[in-house]
Order: sequence, then structure tokens, then C-alpha cells
Amino acid sequence: MKPVLITALAAAALLAALQPAAAESPRAQFEAGVPLGEITCSEGRALLESPRGTPVCVLDKSVERLQQRGFVLVKPVAEPDADKTPAGDPGADDTASITDDGAYGRVADPDPVRDGSSENEYRAGSAGDAEGPRTATIRVASDAEFVDDGREYPKAMQRRPPPQPMYDLIMEGMTTEGAGMIVDESGHATFALVEHEKYSVNPGVGFYPEDWLPAYIPDGYRLLYGGSQYETYGPPGREHEEYKAYYRFVPKTFVLDKDTTNYDLLAAKGFWIEVVKTTEPLDSIGNLIEGTREFYKGSPGSYGGFKDVVRDGRSAYAFEGGDRANPYESVISWNFKDDAYISVISEYLSLDETLPIFESIMT
Repeated sequence: MKPVLITALAAAALLAALQPAAAESPRAQFEAGVPLGEITCSEGRALLESPRGTPVCVLDKSVERLQQRGFVLVKPVAEPDADKTPAGDPGADDTASITDDGAYGRVADPDPVRDGSSENEYRAGSAGDAEGPRTATIRVASDAEFVDDGREYPKAMQRRPPPQPMYDLIMEGMTTEGAGMIVDESGHATFALVEHEKYSVNPGVGFYPEDWLPAYIPDGYRLLYGGSQYETYGPPGREHEEYKAYYRFVPKTFVLDKDTTNYDLLAAKGFWIEVVKTTEPLDSIGNLIEGTREFYKGSPGSYGGFKDVVRDGRSAYAFEGGDRANPYESVISWNFKDDAYISVISEYLSLDETLPIFESIMT
């Protein structure tokens, strides 16, 4: 049975799972003094220099897309003309033109969105042509400023693995190809417009990313990144299919830079949304609740509890709490179908604060 409960730590590492591990990362080589042109990547990956001057190894198929966002292809020193190759064709007409703007590639927009409310706000993008599909941009940010109320939760002592750098992984995922989206630092998300039945899946690609964004965004928050994913898993002959949509929201004061790690995201006082459709049987909400109660039973310093949440006649898993080994976490997980669920997770917001977010998804 596939559990629907996921931890925030697992959620933060989702993008990292999309990239195979290397013996030594390009950043580690760079910080060890290896010249840029001598940094090595694993087979099937190319070396690029980010707009901030840091190296990143990406899949060969991603090179052209990242060049259009200001990344520069680096040739090995041993090759002739070892200088950097100019990034992209200046005459190319892309559906979402990108310019270097510090930590983000900003979506070039000749028709800026007017000031609006915390509700999502659509606008048309490029018309689309032979070069690519039509695009649209949705505003996924609150107008209000983030106010840190100084809340604190009991400290938890955890033995965690080394931090995972996230900047290059997040930037690599900024694309309108497939089921991805490009998000600028003001929370505007640009994606490809594809005719489809709402809440359906794009076979072999993922969910359509615009369908699952929340209509309600808490004051002071914005979308940091989001997208969709399709994968298969399980032993040969018994593979399961899984479609995901995922979104990370952070306070508007949060700054993404080259040093950002998965732990920085967890400490950002934000929240995470995940929507999953799977061919593997899901655990029942009742089993999840009983499992959590058993997990915390007799645990030193445990606190928190459950809230009764029912939507469309289906009960949801709604828990907030922690103990001395596990930090505070609020989780709402709801099986809206027998093979699909929505989860909203935060290590900062309370259940009462995440409920409006949950209720505004799929409305």
C-alpha cells in the first residue's frame, strides 16, 4: 500500500531525486580550485556556467533551453577554442524570453500584470508559432508583505544527511517545456497553454501545472517554483505509474541564491503542495491516522494532534505536531479519488492556516 503521508524533508528533496548523483559535484570541484574548463561531468551531461559564474552539470537535452536563460556552455580546456561558447542565438524567437536577472531568469513581459489581489490572476503570453506553443502567465503571489510574528516551536534534535544544494536544480527546472513552468521572483508563473480537460493528466508527461495551484495564498507568500512529473517505479512486470504536481511557496522576503540548500527551504517558513495520481493502491486515511498515533505513542516530548476535516464526503488526514526527534509539521492529506490525493505541508503554518490553502485547490 502506498502511503500518502510525506515529510517536508522528503518534499524539499524532490527535485534532487530527478538528477542522478555524481561522485563529486561540479560545485565541489569548483570550490576545490579546479579551473572551470577542467571540471568534469558524468556521462550524458554537459558543463554550463550559470549567470552567477558557478558551474552546473545538466542533461545534454537541457543545454539549449538553459542557454536561452543566460547559462553558457563551457568547452573542456583541451579542446580548440576553449573559451566559452556564446549563449544562444540572439535572433531566436522563444515563447518565453528569458533575461539574466540575478538569482532568477525573469520572464520578459511587454504587458506587465496590474496590481491585483491574493487570488491567482491570468494573462495571455505569446501567441505561439512553429517555434513552440502558446504560453500564459499566472500571478501566484500575495500583494501583502510577509510579517514574521516570531512564533517558535519546540526544538527537535535530528540526525540529518548533509545539505543538498538546490539553486541549480531549481533553475534547471524553470522551463515551459513538458509540464514545467518558469517562475520569476515576484511569483509570476509562465507555462505552455495546452487544450485539455481540467485536472486530467498528460500521458507520459505529468499533470498540467496550472490546474492545481491554490486560489488562496496567505498574506506575504509567493510561489518559488513548481511543475509536474511523471515516473514509473517498482520491479519489472509490476511497475506503477505516478503523476505529480508540486509547488513550493515561500515568504516574499526569501531570497534564492547559489548557496540555497534543502534545509534553507525547510527553514523558510513556507509550505509545500503535492498532488499525486498513482496506479499503486493508497493507504486509507484511517490507517494513516492510526499509524501516526502509534508512531508518537510514548514518544518523549510529543505534542499536537488531529483535526476533523471532511471534504466532499471524504475524510482528510489533518495533523500538526512533533516531538523531540521530529520538528513541528502540519499536514493535510486528502484522497480525492481512490487513486489520487492532495497534500499541503508546512513546518511553520498551523493547520488552521493551511486549511484555506487546501480548500482552494481544485475548486
